Amino acid sequence: MNFTSKMKQRNIPLLLKYYNTEGKVPAGWHLALRPTLLFMKCQPCADGQYYGKINGLKYLVPDEKASYFSYQWATGNIDTFVNNVFSRINNSGS
Repeated sequence: MNFTSKMKQRNIPLLLKYYNTEGKVPAGWHLALRPTLLFMKCQPCADGQYYGKINGLKYLVPDEKASYFSYQWATGNIDTFVNNVFSRINNSGS
């Protein structure tokens, strides 16, 4: 599964259309994005895959952008992380 590809294909075009029309992000949209960003909180492992943890349990993050999100989460600054993600969405739609 590629969560970011699905988000890019389904949600981002709607978000950008709404923003360009209304000049603001739709109310509640952050509620849809938050679980995706939290799921993408991952780290690389020796097997070359990226894994996250929840309640002490490890899960695979099977996404082509896992390395990008791993790097962004590793900055340790949530404001920088969110700004980087939204800047990337705004500038390239990815």
